[in-house]
Amino acid sequence: MAIKGKGKPKGGSRTITPGPKPTYVPVRPPLLARRSFWTTVGAVALVLLVAGVWYGVARERAQAREAELARRLRNAALDLRSAIDPILAPLGTPTPPSGFEAFPDLRTALEDAADGGGAPADLADVAGPVAERASKAADDLEAVDAAGIVGGKGFDMAVVLNAVNARARMVQGLRLFHQAALLAADAAEQDGELAARLVTRAKDVFDLAGRVFADGYHDYVEVQLAAGVFEPVIPTG
Repeated sequence: MAIKGKGKPKGGSRTITPGPKPTYVPVRPPLLARRSFWTTVGAVALVLLVAGVWYGVARERAQAREAELARRLRNAALDLRSAIDPILAPLGTPTPPSGFEAFPDLRTALEDAADGGGAPADLADVAGPVAERASKAADDLEAVDAAGIVGGKGFDMAVVLNAVNARARMVQGLRLFHQAALLAADAAEQDGELAARLVTRAKDVFDLAGRVFADGYHDYVEVQLAAGVFEPVIPTG
């Protein structure tokens, strides 16, 4: 009887595939323990520090420029005031809080003449000197270089325009005061209806002069207010 030998199993030999090799997965350190995090934080902090220093320096420089500009504006306003106030002083008196009454004696004389209560000689005594003072003051004020005192120094344009307009309008007002005084002097030499018409005309011109002069004086005050040197008149009584 034949003995069967061991043969190859059907289907051939089987190959066993090995499993995947274990790999090492590094554990990431916490955020606060990472060097890159602190490097970034340091860079940001450095940028903020530099920006803060730059801002502080820029702010100090800006404040220094503003302080210097304010100082120069104050000096310019004081220079303007020292040039104008002596011209205005003989003409009248400041009125509270920021006005100026020019030639009150001529106003009173014209009002008396218009009411028929003033003598022609009284009007003549007032009108002549007022005409001289108004004319001289207008010439002196016109010689004041307001534009040169405040212009070209970096001041706000409104300040420069106010200074220039103040001088111009006050000069115009003084010229009109001069004309009013001349009309009053002519009225003093007349009588009857002609004298009355001249007095009325002189009074109208005087009132116009007061308004024009007041416009200029207002701008003059505005310049001083902008510079912080205005000294208001305190009412008494």
